[in-house]
Amino acid sequence: MSIRRGAGSVFGGTPAPAQAVEAANTLQTIATARAVFLVGEGPCGGLANGWQSIYFDDTPLQNPDGSWNFSSLGLEVRLGVADQQPLTGFPAVENEVPVGVNFGASTPIVRTITDATATAVRFTIGFPALVAVDTGTGNSNPTTVIFAIDVQSSGQLFVTALQQTITDKTTSPQQLSFRIPLSGVAPWNIRVRRITADSAVSTLQNATSWVSYTELQDYQLKYDNSAVVGLTFDAKLTGGRIPTVSFDWLGCQVEIPSNYDPVARTYSGFWDGTFKWAGHSNPAWWFWALATHKRFGLGELVDASYTDKWALYAIGQWCDGLVPDGEGGSEPRLSFNAQINTASDAITALTTLASTFWGAIYWGPGGLMATADKPADPADRKKLVVAANTIDAHIEYTESALKTQHSVAVVTYYEPENLCKATKISVEDKDRIARWGRRIKEV
Repeated sequence: MSIRRGAGSVFGGTPAPAQAVEAANTLQTIATARAVFLVGEGPCGGLANGWQSIYFDDTPLQNPDGSWNFSSLGLEVRLGVADQQPLTGFPAVENEVPVGVNFGASTPIVRTITDATATAVRFTIGFPALVAVDTGTGNSNPTTVIFAIDVQSSGQLFVTALQQTITDKTTSPQQLSFRIPLSGVAPWNIRVRRITADSAVSTLQNATSWVSYTELQDYQLKYDNSAVVGLTFDAKLTGGRIPTVSFDWLGCQVEIPSNYDPVARTYSGFWDGTFKWAGHSNPAWWFWALATHKRFGLGELVDASYTDKWALYAIGQWCDGLVPDGEGGSEPRLSFNAQINTASDAITALTTLASTFWGAIYWGPGGLMATADKPADPADRKKLVVAANTIDAHIEYTESALKTQHSVAVVTYYEPENLCKATKISVEDKDRIARWGRRIKEV
């Protein structure tokens, strides 16, 4: 997670142009989906590679060659600084209420909005079809529908807020949305009525339905200290539903040693004990963050001086040591790229994080101590036992129980080259299979 510090801003880049309207006198649904995603704690680095780092149902919005898989897009990114700008184009908190009822000239529909904080309402009106068939020629012609929306504030009379005339042709269901501000005192009664007479013949199709209404609260929400992404797109791109959205994201900034390069994962000179802020994937310094951070860690309860940073420095250097990557190259020994998105006891969270560097924690004389199970001189770890320093040169050898003996390891890991999806690999030990059979251990 290589991260750069920076204030939230509108992300640069020009999305693909909107598609042209097909033809005159043909009604087109214009429904824009808007969604705000809380990605994580800030400040952070944001999208790794612009539009190419956003996926709809595992398909990137933009390809590496610059071509687009989706059009009519809008994007806002805020990196989670303490005083960031509101998302433009997302001025409201919304609560959509389905209605799904047809209304005619003699059957208006009334609904009530009781939320006193609502400042506006958005109506979605649907047309199963709009077409008038000429019985002489058989041609399909446009037809006209007039409807109105009335609003009644508490203790007042109904007032017409919108009267709309639609003259178009469509043989498939279409929807249109209209936004109306609310004034006066809650509750508000909202009435949708049809002015055009209802059709009495099969050759004229102009039924109208009230699909839904959305209560809006107009706010300028900044989401301080939270990294958020705001997306707008034409709803028809995804069949009118919100797709599964994922991001290639450069994660949080936390404290690291002042002489540490988190990209190269190298240290320069001696460390004077001071810190700087950056993003990284070293598990030792993520342990430090969880132990000392004042928002998501123990920093509000335990002073940073109670955590042994010098022991973590040695562990961090060991984590950054290069080991073969299995493909002819090398990589750091241990990395930490994960989401912490559930609450847990402090001791449980710290113990789990320490396990990522093969470590354990305990409360020692100086406070919170961490150790790692890394190679060391045997003399420093245990007494070397040989026949020469035993009674009667007698040593008994035993093995662990059969149920703890395994011959096949099935390892599940998250593959960065495959959108971090779970991947399994099986590794077999033929000698152990010959001795104990296929005894599988899942990791």
